[in-house]
Amino acid sequence: MINEEVTKEAMESVKQGITLAIKITREVNNLEKAAKEQMANYLEKVEKGIQGNQVKLKDLYKKGQLENVEVDKVNLKALKRELNKYGVRFSVMKDRETKGYSLFFQANARSLIDKAFKNILMEGKEKDKPSTIKKLNECREKVIKTIGKEKERTKAANKSMAVERELH
Repeated sequence: MINEEVTKEAMESVKQGITLAIKITREVNNLEKAAKEQMANYLEKVEKGIQGNQVKLKDLYKKGQLENVEVDKVNLKALKRELNKYGVRFSVMKDRETKGYSLFFQANARSLIDKAFKNILMEGKEKDKPSTIKKLNECREKVIKTIGKEKERTKAANKSMAVERELH
């Protein structure tokens, strides 16, 4: 009888241990799945960040009314950078006839597109400013001229002092 009780208690302990092991295994599997999902979401966000907000034209068309702007290749890179900064979803398509590019975007993003164009135009104006080296060279020439004038003044003052000494 004592053997039977000990055996029952041992069996009950083994049963509880196995149940606990199964629960822990399930929990570990759930944590693994959650970690994989988080990693997949993170990688998706990183990939989207690398690609920017440029999407397929078909996807833009599904979302709503589209507008387009003709852009030349020179301004395309700067415009893409500005649009990504503002978070505008856009698509670029090369026009085979004119060798230019068409930029498609949703109609509700018009104000952001205008801001991006203004920023690009402002960058162009900043490039028109004279370079810092040219400004430094101009200042250097002015300093040299003023030093030359001061030398002439000191020479004239020295001569006048010498003439006064001779007179006294």
